[in-house]
Amino acid sequence: MKNMITTKLFRNGGSMAVRIPSGWLLPEAEVTLERDAQSGEIRLNQRTNQANLLLRSWLDETELVDEVFDAALKRESILDWQEAL
Repeated sequence: MKNMITTKLFRNGGSMAVRIPSGWLLPEAEVTLERDAQSGEIRLNQRTNQANLLLRSWLDETELVDEVFDAALKRESILDWQEAL
């Protein structure tokens, strides 16, 4: 399934920029721009590490349980740490 949007360019300092909807690119992805000299068409390609994609998918689908961490969150804080000694 392909998604397509129309957007405008804007200036950012001395460069031209384009807004890409959030969620379309992964933050750690490498992006390559390619320009066809004859047509002027510009293509943006996202290169991702397959292992990162699998890990992200697994993390999104898996509920992690850490009993020690959860127990530490439930402990009452010590207001005066010297009393605990």
